Amino acid sequence: MKLLLDAKNIRVLKRTNGDLMEIVDGVNLTINEGETVGLVGETGAGKTITAFSVLGILQPIGEAKPLWKVEGEVLFKGKDLLRLSKDEMRQIRGNEISLITQNPIASLHPLDMIGYQTGETLDEYKKAEFDEIMRLVVEHLGKVEIADAKERSSDFRHQFSGGEGQRILLAMALIRNPSLLVADEPTSSLDVTVQRQILELLKAMKKHFNLAMLLITHNLGVVAEMADRVYVMYAGEIVEHSDVTTIFKKPLHPFTRGLLGSVPRIDSDFFAFEGISGDPPRPPYRISGCKFHPRCKYATPSCKQESPELAETDSKHFVACLRVDEIRNLKKR
Repeated sequence: MKLLLDAKNIRVLKRTNGDLMEIVDGVNLTINEGETVGLVGETGAGKTITAFSVLGILQPIGEAKPLWKVEGEVLFKGKDLLRLSKDEMRQIRGNEISLITQNPIASLHPLDMIGYQTGETLDEYKKAEFDEIMRLVVEHLGKVEIADAKERSSDFRHQFSGGEGQRILLAMALIRNPSLLVADEPTSSLDVTVQRQILELLKAMKKHFNLAMLLITHNLGVVAEMADRVYVMYAGEIVEHSDVTTIFKKPLHPFTRGLLGSVPRIDSDFFAFEGISGDPPRPPYRISGCKFHPRCKYATPSCKQESPELAETDSKHFVACLRVDEIRNLKKR
């Protein structure tokens, strides 16, 4: 497969009370054409901020309300997105890279008709005639299974359910035929039956538009069904990375094992799942050594002093853990 996006050593810092606070620390991430890559971790791990740094929608230090500093390299089709001007980035964001966000209804403008919002990017990039824009709007709303798309394109956000809102965001994201779709928790605010419908729709749209997808979630079931490869993130760092089968069948990082152990499975004792003790850390991460060691049942004194590097332990299986060789021989559940 051809490499589409290659993010190298991404660091994201936020200015708070005059100080720079590290949110993301040295993330490396690749996405190939037509591939779905899962980015998994607890709430607050830095998943969304990593995606926003790729999209260039974090307000940089030096502007009216300076907040963020992004370092590293983000190569998309050979171009470093972090070195592009605002105008150059606007031609990529929403055009070649699109985003669907959490909380779909809240993401829509309350005073604009859905049809206008869906076609807004077409007006921005193509300066197309109104009739042509509306034809494409109705076509894409129909593709994402909005019933009576032509009539409902003149409705407002409060007239749609959460599931319909997610479909509208998907239509907005796809109307410019992008190469990469960033899906940030696309099922988090939906009930389980609607979640299934949205996942099936994402699969169909991915195939129809030949999309690559960065799927951000903490839902392991979604990852198992949708992803080809998985990056596991903890406290702003990637701690494990491999193909989806390896992550689920042979997890090696204690955090990954804990995530999987937090979900009861039909093939194990109902009371066997353990979860992860303690609370997820919040930035600034003032934790010496391995950031996971305060919650890790395998931690030793060396884990409190030495910070592990992400290293290849098996073919295309990368883990950041000092005790990975010992953990490999432990029973998974």
